[in-house]
Amino acid sequence: MNYRILILLCSFILLQSCKDEMMLPSCDDCDFTCIDDLTNSDILTIACKDNWTCEYTVSPESEVNLDEYEGIGNGNKIVFQVKTSTVGEVNIIDDEITDIVVFELNESQTSFSVEGDQLADMEVHAVKYCFCPSQFIRPISGCMQGEMQADGTWYVQGNLTFEGFDGTTAVLFDSPFGPK
Repeated sequence: MNYRILILLCSFILLQSCKDEMMLPSCDDCDFTCIDDLTNSDILTIACKDNWTCEYTVSPESEVNLDEYEGIGNGNKIVFQVKTSTVGEVNIIDDEITDIVVFELNESQTSFSVEGDQLADMEVHAVKYCFCPSQFIRPISGCMQGEMQADGTWYVQGNLTFEGFDGTTAVLFDSPFGPK
């Protein structure tokens, strides 16, 4: 009887450790095909919209932690963050907005290509902070591709759809990501 318990316990520990080291599909020589029309003005890039700031950061030795304001806590993965914010119009009170998308990747990976249900494996979440109820939500669909560059930065493209902010919201980004 004790052997069965020991075997079950060892099996559970093994399964948990495998979950942490799960490798996502890579994209050697990424073609970056998540966004069909790169001329779309809704795509977030380093050329941010007027009156907005845009940050695309990578945090090593981290993990997605939804209890943290920006969704990043200490861990053993790489966390990517897209953060856009505006102070709004000068003459309008309480129109400030901050949108955040976070996702994680095993530190050993140098590229990824995921879509659909695979987005959950990357812990993709988004939140909108404004004078409104705020909570992290998962995408209902999408595609993301990323590749580490020779200088250690990343280039990531994403086309994600979220349900829950103000109905259905598309978040498209195509940008280099650097250290926070």
